[in-house]
Amino acid sequence: MQQVYQTQIPSGRFPIAVLHIDLDPTQVDVNVHPTKMEVRLAREKELAEELQRALSEPLSLPTAIPGLWEVLPSRTNPFKADQEAKSLQSSNGERMGPVKNEGEAMNFVKQMSLPSLKPPIDNMTPRTYEQKPLFETRKSSNSSGMYESVGSYEAAEVFPSLLPVGQFLPTYVLAQGTGGLYIIDQHAAHERVLYEKYQRQLATVESQILLEPITLNLPNHEVQLVIENILSFSELGFILEHFGGDTFLLRGIPSAAAINPGEIFLDLLSRLQEYSVQRLEPTMILNRLAAALACRDAIKAGQHMGNEEIRALLMGLAECQQPYTCPHGRPTLVNISHEEMNKRFKR
Repeated sequence: MQQVYQTQIPSGRFPIAVLHIDLDPTQVDVNVHPTKMEVRLAREKELAEELQRALSEPLSLPTAIPGLWEVLPSRTNPFKADQEAKSLQSSNGERMGPVKNEGEAMNFVKQMSLPSLKPPIDNMTPRTYEQKPLFETRKSSNSSGMYESVGSYEAAEVFPSLLPVGQFLPTYVLAQGTGGLYIIDQHAAHERVLYEKYQRQLATVESQILLEPITLNLPNHEVQLVIENILSFSELGFILEHFGGDTFLLRGIPSAAAINPGEIFLDLLSRLQEYSVQRLEPTMILNRLAAALACRDAIKAGQHMGNEEIRALLMGLAECQQPYTCPHGRPTLVNISHEEMNKRFKR
C-alpha cells in the first residue's frame, strides 16, 4: 500500500483503504501460528504485484484536480473535446506544439530530457498465469467516478491540452486549456518529469568505479539500514565496503549520480528512513533515488522561464505517466474552471 501511494500523497500521511479479496482456500495456510495470529499465502509475491496493479489504476487518474476528470476527452465526446482544445489559440494564433525556436530553448530541453510515453519501471506489466487468478477485485459503484473502470489509456489521453499564458512570481506557470485556467508549480512539475526520466535510466545499472573512494561516517540507525540492504544498493550501482564501525567506503556510483555522489547517497538514506522495515525492496530504493536526483536537478521556485522553456515543461509533463503529483505527493497543477471564474466575477 505504501509503495503504491509513495508519490501520490505527502510524506507522513497515510491512506485509508478497504480491500475485498477473494482467495482460493487452497492457497491459504492458517496453521503457521499456534494462536492463528498469522497466515501464510501461496505465491505472495505475485499476489502483492496484482494488488499493486489493482490499486495503481484508480490512483493514476487525475482525481487530484477537482472537476478535471469530468471534462477530459476520455470522459466526454472526444471529438468535441478535441475541437475545444483546437479552438484555444494565443493572440498570434499559435497553439502549444513542438518547440519552434530551437536556438533559444535547446539548453533547457537538453536539461529536461523530455520522456517518451514508455511506462515507468514501477508499473507492473499484466501477466497471464496458467493457474486460476489468485483473487478478484471488486470496484465500488461510487457515484464520484473515482473508482470506476476506465480501461487502458495512454497518459497523454487524460492530460489536458495546455496553452501557456505566462509565469507568476515567478514560481507558477499559467496556462489555459479544456476546463479553464491551470496553475502549474514549476518545481513540482519539473520534478515529476525528471523523476520518471531517472526511473528509466536507473533501470539499467551503469556503475562507475571512483578513482578515490568516498568515506561515509553514518549514525547507527543508518549503518543497520546499509548493512541490511547492501546488495540492493549494489544492484543500483552503489558499491559499498564496510570499513568497520560506522564507516563505509563508497567505491562505485550509478552514472546518474555522478555529481556530488556522497551527498546523493546520504540524501537517499534519509529518504529511506520513512519506511518502518530495514530490509527494503530494490524497486522502493530505486524510486527514492530517482526522487532525490529529480529534487536536485529540478527548476527552483523563483527561477525565471522563457516562453519556449514553459512550452517544453508542459510538453514533458503531458508525456508523464503520473503528471498530477510530484514524487513527494504534492500536486503539480491546480485547475480553476470556467464556471468558477464566472461565479467569482458574478457573470
